[in-house]
Amino acid sequence: MTLLPPTPAQQKRIDKELPPNPEMRKQDIRMLREWLSKQPHLPNHIDDSKLEKFLFNCKNSIEKCKLILERYYTVRTSLPEFFLNRDPLSQDIQDSFSVLNFFILPSLTEEGYRVTIFQLRDTDVKKFSLQAIVRRILMILDVRLLEESCLSNIMIIDLEV
Repeated sequence: MTLLPPTPAQQKRIDKELPPNPEMRKQDIRMLREWLSKQPHLPNHIDDSKLEKFLFNCKNSIEKCKLILERYYTVRTSLPEFFLNRDPLSQDIQDSFSVLNFFILPSLTEEGYRVTIFQLRDTDVKKFSLQAIVRRILMILDVRLLEESCLSNIMIIDLEV
């Protein structure tokens, strides 16, 4: 499924959340880079576009962005079972499709939010692999983080079978 880009009106709303001065954005990125260079446990090779996405998702708060970057990369180190083996064609990921529907509505809401729906399909614990489901969701979220522009996310979780 292809996610539709924001309409011109939605994009205008999204752009309002960006710092009005592009130099300010560059300065914020430089500040984040400087901070990252002093964090030996965090990667120092994050490209500018990814840092811009993090900053945008943190409502342009450098301090909040530092906290989120810290958590984002620390959890990857602390829980490798969820971040290694990122092959979407692996058997356990493929099996997770029979247990959980996970879909993203193609259009943003009028306000510029993206809606994601999780729907439990099967409660048979023999088929249920939380690790595979979480890996699948995290892979999708990582792609969306880099490629998508939206103001926020709405997650709907339907556990009724």
